[in-house]
Order: sequence, then structure tokens, then C-alpha cells
Amino acid sequence: MRSKKTLSKKEIMKNVYHVLLIIAGTICLTFGTAAFLTPYHIVTGGVSGIAIAIQNAVYGTAEEAKNIVDIVAVSLNIILFIIGFFFLGKKFSLQTFLSVLIYTATFPLFIRVFHVDQWFNLESGYNNVDPRFTILLAALCGNTFVGIGVALTFLGGGSTGGVDVLALLLNKYCKIKTSIATFVIDASVIIIGFIISKDLVTAIVGVIGAFVSALLIDKIFVGTSESFIATIVSDHYEEINDFVIRELDRSTTMINAIGGYSKGDKKMIRVVFGKKEYTQFIDYIRKVDPNAFISIAKAHEIRGEGFTEAKTVGMEKENE
Repeated sequence: MRSKKTLSKKEIMKNVYHVLLIIAGTICLTFGTAAFLTPYHIVTGGVSGIAIAIQNAVYGTAEEAKNIVDIVAVSLNIILFIIGFFFLGKKFSLQTFLSVLIYTATFPLFIRVFHVDQWFNLESGYNNVDPRFTILLAALCGNTFVGIGVALTFLGGGSTGGVDVLALLLNKYCKIKTSIATFVIDASVIIIGFIISKDLVTAIVGVIGAFVSALLIDKIFVGTSESFIATIVSDHYEEINDFVIRELDRSTTMINAIGGYSKGDKKMIRVVFGKKEYTQFIDYIRKVDPNAFISIAKAHEIRGEGFTEAKTVGMEKENE
């Protein structure tokens, strides 16, 4: 009975830890956007980038202009969440709900109540500072917060929603790789932002900021790999196999093996999965069989059904 109670407490603490990661990550994301990107009208993609572009189109970039970035961003996030609920299913909605809720509460709070844009004076200590340097510094600071925030949310097993919904819809219905879809959407937002503002410097700075954010997400979350190869040896192989197929929507390979030390018959499961499924995958195996042997390696390249299609002569296709 003690072991069950101990395991139950560990599970509760683990869930609390994941929730705290999602909350901290989303707050970090909204803070960076409100404190650095919004005041300097820096478009780096995502829902906030769309909102800033709309702000620039409607009211311009003057300091006295009315600020609607938070209203537009929150509205878009909620709309995309509802679209995701109907077209991507309950699983995606559950992973996204907490982050959307925190985003909706904190983004307007940082802008309209705490006025975080006034907390930092990036020109302080410099005489006749070049405005381009100030914008670059704001982009680096803002996207550092954004990158860390998104990575923490992923580590908590959540999703920040937003344009991820559009990327997943393109992946599901148009068979476009999610990473490519995300890049195309963010690039389109930056280009639209440039067309509206006609400010080449800010546009270039936005690209640099987006790159910094993406780099941080990859480094903090799972390195540069998009996919992983896992080998699991467990007496609960049937439960794990069913979970991978039903919940992760991935296929497995079952291999008959013999223990080198025990000489006993074993079942070994081989599975390939994406980085967004990493936390969910590990947590389930620890829950079902804490003594399971798990070996996970980053995949340099995966080709086949559900991932990138095999190359053919004269033609390359990508699918996730």
C-alpha cells in the first residue's frame, strides 16, 4: 500500500510540476511580448506578430496611438483555440487550454495594469543612442523571453496554441510538414508587417528575433532534433504498445529478445515519435512501469509513413 501511495504522490507532484511549467512558460512568453516586442512594434511571427501588424495598420506606430495589440492577440488566440477544438480534437485542446487561459489573463494585465513596457529604458546610459540598436536590443530581449517561455510550455507537455493550430491544420489537410508550415506562416506575418510599416530595419530585426526564439526553443526543449527513436523493454509491453498506437498515433515494432544476463525471453518495443510527444511518452512509461528499460536517441533523419516520405529519383516530397 505504501508503494502505491508513494507513486500516487509522485504522480500528483509531477502533474503539478508540469502545470507550473506551462504557467511559467506562458507568463514568460506574454511578458517578453508586452515588455519588448509590442512597445517597439517588432513583428516576429505568431499571434502577437499578427496583432502588432494589425496595430500598425490601424493606428500606426506613434507613441500616442491607441494600443489594441493585446485585444487582437487574445481574440485571435481564442478563435484559433476553438478552431483547433473542432478540427484537431480534444487531445490538442487539452494540451492548449491552460496556456490559452494564462495568455488571455496575463497579456492584457502586463500591458494595461502593470505597464511593463515602462519598466525598461533600453536607451538608458547611452548618449545619442542609435534607434536601430535599441530596436535590435528589444528584439533580442523579447524573443529570449518568448523562446524560453515556449520551451517551458513544451516541457510541461502543453502547447501555446496560436499559429500552431494553423500549422497543424496544414499538416493534417494539406500534408505539409509542421515545421515548414510554421516557418511559412511566421515568414508571411513578418513580410506583411514589413509591407504595412515599410520599415526594413524593423523587419530584419524581426527575422533575427524569430531566429533567436526558435534557437532557444530547440536548445532548451530537445536540442535540434525533431524526432526520437525509443527502445523499451518492459513486462507491461502490451499496455505501452496500446498507448503509443492509440494516444500518440504512432506505430511500433515488437521484437522478440533474450536477456543477456537473465537469459529470459523479453519483448522489446521500438517506436519513433516527435518532440511534442516526448514528455507524454516518458511520463506514461514511468507511470505504467517505473522499472522499464528505456533507451532514447535523437534521430538524424526519419523517412516513411507519418514522417518524411522516401526520396524518389527526380522528385522530393515531404510529409509529416
